[in-house]
Amino acid sequence: MVDILAVKDVEVYIIGADDRSNVIYGYKVNRIDKFFEVAKGYIDSLIPDLFNKVRKYEI
Repeated sequence: MVDILAVKDVEVYIIGADDRSNVIYGYKVNRIDKFFEVAKGYIDSLIPDLFNKVRKYEI
């Protein structure tokens, strides 16, 4: 999900439905530039963290 949201110049919409009331919701995700900085930092730290956990048999 982070990989998808971290793509610049792409409009992202979230569509959901409430089955009980037959309502469909649509949300446009508006991202500020700070989001892309945070997402890049998260992606860059995710792989080393997972590798370390696997190496320590935590996963």
